[in-house]
Amino acid sequence: MPTTARSDLILPDILAEEVSKGFTGMNALDGSGVVTMNPGLQAGSGEVGNTVTVPFFDSIGEAEEVTENGALTPVKMTQSSETATVVRFGKAVSIGGLAKRAKATGADPYQIASTAVLEMVRRKVDSLAIDRLVARAVAASLVYDGSAATASVTDIIEALKGFGDELDNEELALWIMNSKPYWDAASLADSTGRALFVPAQGQRLATISGAPVRMSNKSNLLVASTSPQQYYSLACKRGAVACWFNENVSVEIERDALADTDVLIVNAYAVVHAYGTMPNGTKPGVSGFKSR
Repeated sequence: MPTTARSDLILPDILAEEVSKGFTGMNALDGSGVVTMNPGLQAGSGEVGNTVTVPFFDSIGEAEEVTENGALTPVKMTQSSETATVVRFGKAVSIGGLAKRAKATGADPYQIASTAVLEMVRRKVDSLAIDRLVARAVAASLVYDGSAATASVTDIIEALKGFGDELDNEELALWIMNSKPYWDAASLADSTGRALFVPAQGQRLATISGAPVRMSNKSNLLVASTSPQQYYSLACKRGAVACWFNENVSVEIERDALADTDVLIVNAYAVVHAYGTMPNGTKPGVSGFKSR
């Protein structure tokens, strides 16, 4: 007599198709625009660690002033490139746990599983993007050293000055801060006691220089081997990071006999790259400061 196995309740091929659909319009870093998501990466396990080319167009400069009866001087639009690395990330999830969530909410188990996979991917892309942004700011010497004290107005100004005259080339999209400098900045006030960056001093930090602030206590914002602990705070432009991903996520089901459960195994592949030179610019899309 035929029996129904738990693995029959979530078919890998169907779930993979649902996840692929969910990648359409997926945002990273809270939809700020700092990360540009690009599907279509043709990479799998064999390409992990390989270097790939990241293209962009060079600036053609400003318009040319032409005298009467004069002629324009033709210029060539050139394409430059940087290199980045293919990474693999994934998760193993108990099917029993997904089934419990579906039963508790009355939702389609495929919807529950698809949402969980997409959130896992988004969170990992966020983490990789922050890693790349920190590394890029450090490599470009665009991290102001205010580590002798807590976050200050000077730190914020110096971080913004790092962009030079390209600060307004692209919209400043997001500040990323650990909760320690976040709340230190939320308490900053002018000489009359008026809060500088929030509607009322001590409330949640809303914006700095018109850009929203995201709080993250992930370890990639910690300055390694420092005591007292130091933190990176980053000012990021729109499009500072590019993510190419393979939307054809690998979904498999394995039996874990030791745990007496079925396990959903998900593997995804992506390239996450912070530009060393922003398209049509001369500087990266990130600057920052260190503080205690």
